[in-house]
Amino acid sequence: MELVVMELFLLVVVVSIAVIHMRSSSRVERQDEVIVAGVYITYLLLAVISHVHMFGLFPLPFFVARSVIILHILSVPLFVFIWMNSIERRLLPKGIYRVLFRIQSTLLVLFFAASLFDIAWGRLYVFSQDLLLTGGYGVLLMFALSICFVLVEFCTALVRWKFIKWHERVIMVLTAVFLLFSLVLFEVFRQPYMFSLSSAFMLILSFFSWQRKELLIDSPTEREERNQHDGSSPERVPGKQGEIPRLLGRKRRQRLLSPGLALGY
Repeated sequence: MELVVMELFLLVVVVSIAVIHMRSSSRVERQDEVIVAGVYITYLLLAVISHVHMFGLFPLPFFVARSVIILHILSVPLFVFIWMNSIERRLLPKGIYRVLFRIQSTLLVLFFAASLFDIAWGRLYVFSQDLLLTGGYGVLLMFALSICFVLVEFCTALVRWKFIKWHERVIMVLTAVFLLFSLVLFEVFRQPYMFSLSSAFMLILSFFSWQRKELLIDSPTEREERNQHDGSSPERVPGKQGEIPRLLGRKRRQRLLSPGLALGY
């Protein structure tokens, strides 16, 4: 029961921070933040449904409950892949990133296809009548795939280390370490406590990092758009409409201010 309460609490916290982050963000494109948070929220929802059924609070038909548990298992590598892929896309050159993306996405799609077929097949995930996993290689493949995604992100961060700001280095290294450690504990004890907590904690830190990056971005174009929106505008001089004059050099200012210099004396 404590597991369900913890997952509900994390669900409320992550949803609240994600909504606040989206409302306070000045950027138009929030694709990475929205997708990563959305997949984690989906993972938590599936976790709550499956654990509520296991504790007998809301019984589901056997086939439905089995399908929900398999989808919950699939949400783990999907969440890790999307999160790590968003980091790799920012760090790697386009050519190398495309190759890594195709390889990782192909492995993930194959695992998804095999797991979805196994809902009716029953070989990768073998359940007892109480819906406890008693056999199969599905969970082991899930952990191997998730650890592979995390290691690729960690190696990417090491290769591009000198091009990363110090606070982003800390978050990337901590994310990889926390996820690896929590996945190992998940496999050993078959309890997602550490994985859920560490994922939520690092996701919140990532939100703060994204917010900090947005606060530091203040280009002249964005300032001009804000001034137009507020009804104010920078000082202008007669001439072409909408043209902001360049700063004048010292000699040019002297010529403009001195009639004698302007006439060439």
